[in-house]
Amino acid sequence: MKIHKVLAAAACMGILFTGCGAAYAEEQDSLKESAIRKMEDGDYEKALAQINEALALAGSRVTKREIDLCYYKGSAQYAMEDYDAAIETFDYLIDYDKKDEKAYFLRACAFVGNDDPELAVADFKQAASLADDDEILLRGFISLMAAGYKEEARAYFDDTKELMKDQTRILYEQIAVMEADGNYTAALRAAEEYIRLKPEDETVSREYEFLKSVAD
Repeated sequence: MKIHKVLAAAACMGILFTGCGAAYAEEQDSLKESAIRKMEDGDYEKALAQINEALALAGSRVTKREIDLCYYKGSAQYAMEDYDAAIETFDYLIDYDKKDEKAYFLRACAFVGNDDPELAVADFKQAASLADDDEILLRGFISLMAAGYKEEARAYFDDTKELMKDQTRILYEQIAVMEADGNYTAALRAAEEYIRLKPEDETVSREYEFLKSVAD
């Protein structure tokens, strides 16, 4: 499971590092930028210390700036595999804004790390229902598959595919992931659905013919 967790983390990291709001406190801004550099270097412990220092400077204020710092705090805890602490941080963000799809997604990633796929799927679904595009939905599927929760990933896809603006995108991902996993029958089913939606794609049509020859 360890190598699966590394792959799942890679799927989630694309959401963790995003842009942030304008800083009004020079010292907070300096600490945050330093923490980001530490995270890029893999020194998550020092990064977390600097983020906590920046948050302490806010006193009782809670603005977009402090919320942004909490995302970095949770991402550092996640990278350190302190999943319980990361979940607590994302709990705070969700309590602050019940419609924060990114916080739901990141808490789902932490639940994956904690080997709790049921809670992860619930949060991935919530994030997908709030998102404006397919990116979070796609990353949720990849994270579950990469962590080895294949049945949960397929069920998650089936439950959320109606939310997708471009269903072919995640179907294409399914084909690749399932074929690499040696599950040719599931890959074939995904290819059949993909071709039904996009019959002009010659590359997938050729892959479909291959899968027919190897699937059970």
